[in-house]
Amino acid sequence: YYSSDSDHGRDMLKTVLNVLAHSELKSLIIYLVDKGTLLLDNSNPLFESFQTLISKSEMIIVDDESLTKYQVSCDLDSKISIQSFSSIAEDIILLSDILVLE
Repeated sequence: YYSSDSDHGRDMLKTVLNVLAHSELKSLIIYLVDKGTLLLDNSNPLFESFQTLISKSEMIIVDDESLTKYQVSCDLDSKISIQSFSSIAEDIILLSDILVLE
């Protein structure tokens, strides 16, 4: 979605968010980097779908530099942790079970 920014892409991403939110996955941790941070902005058309996923997730880790670059204003839920991108990159390198959505 954020690469193509099309209605079709938004529909596809909304489907993925809903499937994840209603899945049986346990201890779901989501990393938001670059334009993915826009999912936290309440003006985003996918904001509500992402809020459902946040409620299901254990933690949302957000790239601080991208929040600043894209001027994302969000209400900080207790599940949201803001980290530098270098810290997120270190985490991602060490993770064994990871699903990347672009």
